[in-house]
Amino acid sequence: MEWLEKYIYGAKNIIIVSVICSLLISLLLLGYGVYEIKYIIMAIINHDAQQIQLATLKVIDMFLFAIVLIIFSLGSYNLFISRLDSIESDSNNESKFQIPDWINVQNFSELKAIFMKVIVLILAILFLESIIQNKSNLFDAEFWKVLIIPIGMVLVAISLFLLEKSDSHIEN
Repeated sequence: MEWLEKYIYGAKNIIIVSVICSLLISLLLLGYGVYEIKYIIMAIINHDAQQIQLATLKVIDMFLFAIVLIIFSLGSYNLFISRLDSIESDSNNESKFQIPDWINVQNFSELKAIFMKVIVLILAILFLESIIQNKSNLFDAEFWKVLIIPIGMVLVAISLFLLEKSDSHIEN
C-alpha cells in the first residue's frame, strides 16, 4: 500500500500543467491588453469620449483577468506542489525571492475567495461597459437584460460573504 500512497501523492504534480497554462494565458492576455491600447490612443486622437471609456474598460478587464491568472498559478503551486517561501536574503546577503503576503495563499478557500472577488469586479466592468454602450437606450424595453449583470454581482457577493463567514466559523 505504500507504493500506492507514493503515486497518489505524486499525482499532485499534475497541477503543474494548470500552473504553466495559467501563466501562459496570463502572459497572452497581458500582451493582448497592451495591443488593445492602440484603440485607446485612436479614440483619444478622434476625441471620442465613449470609445475611450469602452476601450479603457476592456483593457483594464484584460489586465485584471491576467493578474488573477497569475495569482491562481502562484496559489495553486503554493498549495499543491511546493511552498513558496518568503526568502529575503541568502547566506551571501543577496536577495533571492520574496513573495508578497497578499499572493501567499494558505488554503483553497482563500483562492476561491480571490476568484469570487474578481468575478464581482469583472461583472462591474461589464455592467459599466453595457451602460456606456446603451446611454441613449437606458429606458428601452430591452434594457432590463442589462440588469442581469448587477443581479449576478449581488449573488456572487452574497455567496462570497457566506463563504468567508463559514470559513471564519470553521477556524474558530
